[in-house]
Amino acid sequence: MRVCLVVCAPLVLALQLQAVQLADQLRSPSPEAREKAYAQLEAAGALDAVTIEAAVEAFGFADFGVGRIRPDGPDTRETPLTTIVARQGQRARQALLAGLNHKDWNVRRYSAFCLGVIGEAADFSALSRAFCAEVGRAQSSRFEAKGLRPRPLLSPLRAIAEALARINRQQSASFFLSLFLPRKEGFQNFSANYGLRVLFPAASVDVDLDSPSAYTADGQILWTAWMRSKGLIPR
Repeated sequence: MRVCLVVCAPLVLALQLQAVQLADQLRSPSPEAREKAYAQLEAAGALDAVTIEAAVEAFGFADFGVGRIRPDGPDTRETPLTTIVARQGQRARQALLAGLNHKDWNVRRYSAFCLGVIGEAADFSALSRAFCAEVGRAQSSRFEAKGLRPRPLLSPLRAIAEALARINRQQSASFFLSLFLPRKEGFQNFSANYGLRVLFPAASVDVDLDSPSAYTADGQILWTAWMRSKGLIPR
């Protein structure tokens, strides 16, 4: 045991130092420095837990140019770093699940994105809880796109909904339907409508997300009827 402590302690410190140096490179304003860090991660192949955590933390320094900017926040799309992290598969899940509760909204949305790519069915519950937690955050948030009125920041909410859809679309539909609060108006009803619209963007359901009616439970009836007509849920 004493030999293990003597040998392992320097190794752990070396890994931690390497992770700190890597994190600095990933956060660098220099594209060349970031590209160098990506190349190091790619060459390493299987990453240790400390390095994966540093990479997930670096999601907070995302490039908004990757996805188009919507009035309610940027789309969440694949980046060099999400590709590297998602390829770690099971090794990355613990850091990504922790990332769903990160204070930085970029870390939350890219963590959800990677979990959706990995596609582990066991992560559906954690993602659904993260969606509910994000409802509260989104309600009090603001995103300002040039030339448009401020709106709630919905990028993390959208990324989580997309991840849920990747893992199990039918289960996601049932989950979003369950969020409606009958005989009440509020942001949770809007979030249920929003999640279903992310899930089925081309659905012929008369729910206008820019209308006050999106904050009512009327959408539950409309979405349920549409999904039954498509055989997505039992009649």
